[in-house]
Amino acid sequence: MTGKNIKCNNCGASLDIPEGFNSVYCAYCNSQNFVTDVMEIPGVTVLCLSCNTKNKEEMLFCSRCGSKLQSKCLYCGENHPVNKKFCPKTGTEIIHEVHRNYLVNIRMIFIPGGIFNMGSSKKDNELPVHAVTVNNFFMSNYTVTNADYCEFLNSMGNQPEMKSLWIKLEKNEYSGIVKDEIFTVKPGYEKRPVVYVTWFGAVAYCNWLSGKEGFNRCYGDINHRGNADLTKNGYRIPTEAEWEYACRAGTTTDYYWGDTVNDSFCWYGGNSANNHHDVGTAGGNGRPNNFGLSDMSGNVWQWCSDWYGGYQAVNVLNPVGTSSGVRKVVRGGSWKQDGALCRSSVRSDWPPNMGSNIVGFRIARSQTGKQ
Repeated sequence: MTGKNIKCNNCGASLDIPEGFNSVYCAYCNSQNFVTDVMEIPGVTVLCLSCNTKNKEEMLFCSRCGSKLQSKCLYCGENHPVNKKFCPKTGTEIIHEVHRNYLVNIRMIFIPGGIFNMGSSKKDNELPVHAVTVNNFFMSNYTVTNADYCEFLNSMGNQPEMKSLWIKLEKNEYSGIVKDEIFTVKPGYEKRPVVYVTWFGAVAYCNWLSGKEGFNRCYGDINHRGNADLTKNGYRIPTEAEWEYACRAGTTTDYYWGDTVNDSFCWYGGNSANNHHDVGTAGGNGRPNNFGLSDMSGNVWQWCSDWYGGYQAVNVLNPVGTSSGVRKVVRGGSWKQDGALCRSSVRSDWPPNMGSNIVGFRIARSQTGKQ
């Protein structure tokens, strides 16, 4: 793969794509541009993710172990080799693919920074409404699934941290991961959001994924996590301000679709049939918000990086919360509660070493110089 020069698809400026990169931000208009052909260089072999055998690009199954080498892309509809990190047609970054009898894709969506009014007058803990500025960042289109988290567990194990395991494996209709000789996902639960995961289990996943993808970790070592370092380019949990900004996606209404609950946009107590559902299927229709993010309201509450506390009555830039606390912020509402708790500004809190069948998480990344 060699560096090349392209024209910005927004303003036409000349852009240099460094070797090994699939995208670049235009220095003139800040538009993101993808090189959609760099992964299609003739002669590049396909590496089997099961046995590491190299195969010819036209092969559909590994010549050694028979594992699937091509998978249908969720973003362009075409088949691509399973070891690609980017969709060659759309430039979409595929963070994680599970190549068994199912496929789960999480992609990072660029969220352009801006100013918004955070909070509302609906509840005391949402006051005062205050102006917040957030910088550009990336957020995953879906919450982390059982299939995603299962791979992490098989790599790192289920370790104890702060007097609790990263995830509590319950034998019930909500828990999707089981442990025998290895960690596996119950049939039908592959694309459901992982639940019973603690805040520490969520940030451990972020650090592991950062190392796996070659990024700098945003959190400290086990039992010494600290606050997320937003200057690093690795994966992390979004801040509470980033979460609300991304959820609203430019709207000022109670929900990112209007001022009343809508079954087409979220799973909540009124339509969930008493359980969570596959990511991206909100209300049966899977309708995302204006940023392309699914399940920002309902299905499961989502961990945020911040310790829970009161808002400041001043304009703030990239707030990250206090340096210590007792409970962590969770956002978004869940399949179990009333639709009023799925409003964009609703805040709740949860002990960081305690998992629940209504709490999961999604991931974010800062926009830094090297992506």
